Amino acid sequence: MTSSVLKIPERLSEVPDRDIYTARVEWHLTSSMRDLEGLAISMRYEERVIGCFKGLAIGDAIGKQTETLTRTDVQKWYPLGITGFHGLPGDVIPRYAGKRYEWRIGETTDDTEQTLAVARALLREGDVSHAAIGRELLKCKKSLHPGVSMWTFVQIGDPARVASEGDGCGAAMRTAPVGVIYPSSRLDDLTRGAYESLPLLMADIWLFARLLQWLVLSQRHWKADQASKC
Repeated sequence: MTSSVLKIPERLSEVPDRDIYTARVEWHLTSSMRDLEGLAISMRYEERVIGCFKGLAIGDAIGKQTETLTRTDVQKWYPLGITGFHGLPGDVIPRYAGKRYEWRIGETTDDTEQTLAVARALLREGDVSHAAIGRELLKCKKSLHPGVSMWTFVQIGDPARVASEGDGCGAAMRTAPVGVIYPSSRLDDLTRGAYESLPLLMADIWLFARLLQWLVLSQRHWKADQASKC
């Protein structure tokens, strides 16, 4: 996979004849990344790790408000768009009122639960192994019902079982513990750990784990364009 590195101007006034809207999006995105890097460098490692997991959980809970909705349905339920938590923490999310399970505002999903399972496995074993992660995943109970892949996994009860099919993609979440714990000097271990956390999506999880490693460990010499070499 190849990627070109886009040079972003320091000021919008430097933008020549081009789509100004596109320029604004690119400029603000890059400025945000510069701010994020500066903030990460000024924080202690422990604070960055906690911030990573908090951000993951908050994003998970916010996203649950619109999960599986079509664009039309999102506009129906949230005419002004999603700007955070819409309602008081603990209240039922309106679209889930009267459903089999009434999801609450601020409640995290199986994505956060399974991410923490990967973290526990890594901390307990000191390394990442498929079976160790499997043992922790067998303890997960969120969104566990017939029709989902986790239901089959739990029913079989084999922590070393490798899924051969599935339509989910939790790469950004489930691989987070690998990215924040492994230093850049252990790139081979990070690659193997990312694979063990979700074997079906190797390229995606490697990229996410590497990006989180860069943000949390603040390896300034690591350049984002290296991700194109995966």
